[in-house]
Amino acid sequence: MQLEISTPVPAVDDARLETVVERAFKAMADEGASGIAPALALMADAGSTLDFNDAQTIFVQIFAVATEGLDGWASRTVYRALVGCPPALAADMRRFLHAALLPDGHYDPSALPDTLLLCDLALHAAEGAWREAIALLISEAPQRSQMFHNGVEQLHPIIDPYFDFKPKLLIWDLDDTLWQGTLAEGDELHLLTRRAEIATALNQHGIISAICSKNDFETAKAKLETLNLWDSFVFPRIAFAPKGAVIANMIADMQLRPQNVLFIDDNPHNLHEAAAFAPGIRTIDARTPECDALLERILVDHQHVTRDRRDEYRILQWKAEERQASALAKEDFLQSSDVRVLITQLTENVQFADRIEELINRSNQLNYTNSRVAAGSMTDFILNFTRNFTYAVFVRDKYGDYGLVGFASVDCTRTAVEHFVLSCRVMHMGVEAAMLDRIHLIFKVPKFPAESKPLPLESSKHITLETSEDPENLERIRKWANEAPARNADLRIMFDCQSGALQHYSRHRDTIDIDGYPRLFSLPMMETGEYARQHFPKHLVLAATTDYHPWRWVLRKLRISRELYARCARAFSDHLAQGDHRLLVVLPPEDCPDHYYYGTEAIDGVSFADNYLFFNELWRTLAAERPDQIQLLELTGKFPHNEMTCAGHYFPQRLRELSGWIDDWYAAAREPS
Repeated sequence: MQLEISTPVPAVDDARLETVVERAFKAMADEGASGIAPALALMADAGSTLDFNDAQTIFVQIFAVATEGLDGWASRTVYRALVGCPPALAADMRRFLHAALLPDGHYDPSALPDTLLLCDLALHAAEGAWREAIALLISEAPQRSQMFHNGVEQLHPIIDPYFDFKPKLLIWDLDDTLWQGTLAEGDELHLLTRRAEIATALNQHGIISAICSKNDFETAKAKLETLNLWDSFVFPRIAFAPKGAVIANMIADMQLRPQNVLFIDDNPHNLHEAAAFAPGIRTIDARTPECDALLERILVDHQHVTRDRRDEYRILQWKAEERQASALAKEDFLQSSDVRVLITQLTENVQFADRIEELINRSNQLNYTNSRVAAGSMTDFILNFTRNFTYAVFVRDKYGDYGLVGFASVDCTRTAVEHFVLSCRVMHMGVEAAMLDRIHLIFKVPKFPAESKPLPLESSKHITLETSEDPENLERIRKWANEAPARNADLRIMFDCQSGALQHYSRHRDTIDIDGYPRLFSLPMMETGEYARQHFPKHLVLAATTDYHPWRWVLRKLRISRELYARCARAFSDHLAQGDHRLLVVLPPEDCPDHYYYGTEAIDGVSFADNYLFFNELWRTLAAERPDQIQLLELTGKFPHNEMTCAGHYFPQRLRELSGWIDDWYAAAREPS
């Protein structure tokens, strides 16, 4: 259904256009849908001086051009023009449309054809009733055409100023926003209970609240403490100062983007000032019902998140306050902050898969590769360690522990960085440089995607790199993985980079401790004495092949030989016997092609493949000497060669099978003899 032009259209020539009608028609004749916005602007400028009949003539032409555009060739242009229409003019256009198509005066959306209903709802939003317009869009969609559905997808984000809004921070005013009344004027204050409940509840769902209020700090703090609300907020900025600059600085100190912030205030001047100083910030008038509706919507949308971030942001708050008080240069301040970075690698990161997924998909500002991942995909991604070399990054300083705040991965097949992302909480700390340093240890010059953001040129010289060998760091890792404390582990899997995968596949994963670079056990420790600092629970699984390679020994300034290896293996067996431990030794296959044994290397002039045979046979001898203590799992003939990258590294489906065999051994080993 189309509206036809019922009023004669004035002739348009090259002479000076004198009437609004002529100029409006000229704009639409020349520009089509793009001429709707200029036509509306002309009508708004003319205001009440525009003749009623002339106004109706333009309305008819606008709707005619708009409905043609909504058939697909210029729909966004039409929607933006109508939604941007001045409220009074939008109301006039809707009244005209309803009078023409709904003559009984009863508003019935179902009586309007698809294109004109979309126009009507765009104008309804322009009147200020955007929530009602969205509700009608959604309710009408099921019984409408595909064209209408396409219109909903395009019109919804234009109507809704909070469409696709991903809030991380709400900044609250106090007077006539969180409570009714003015504190400084001695009013009797009435807490807006539901707003206070939402601010408190959002803390449990990953969204924090801060305060920006023109009040006396101590007076406002005392009032909030009386209401048991002080601890619900971080970064209280309470002072008689203009809010624009305060809010911009607050967002910077919290290392967020304005696009992820909502400012709630009852004063329009403050709202506009904040928008000017922090472009991209969302603002809402606390006096409107839309404010409460938006707060309820944010709460509902984040019910699935179970994380309280207040402590994380209080660390940033303390740092900002101390930095301002000390007046130190940035480099000196970082040096005094005692920044420490811990990086875990490969399958040890599988225990953090959910957190890593959240980090990648939530981060924008410091997602340097602009990557996103599918829900639930990171476990398999990390376990595919023959392709994806992964790094999880933990940061702490003297102000607190930030937890897992970074992730990077390198595609080994292309030596290319696929993910490189950080939480904004560690912005400007030089952590990127520390991550690159670790990557460059293995991958000399990895390639970044062409669309990557530039990395900051910041030094990491003030950063101390930690290892997870430290018991305190092990506890930190387990805390962030939500695991049981290490002291409760009854089984330790010592399989280096594959340990995490075996734990993941195990039905006993809750009782398993794992090692992996840089926190691992290796036989050279029996020579250096470092084994005494290792934690060995009752049951142990050792991949013998992890110590068949010379580099393990070179790390401890030792040169591997058959004699030295045998001495360390026997010392390890003796040490475990003293503690009544049970050990399962996994022996690498002996039937692989020579290059699976790193055949270019040799020990004492003997080929690497032959040394594999010698070391395997040594473990058979030790197992025969102590059958109650040591058992063997021989992999010869068990895995197809095309499902290994070498004799000691196996594809995920084979690690799943291997984990099942380890589970069976562990179950039997725990049974009373």
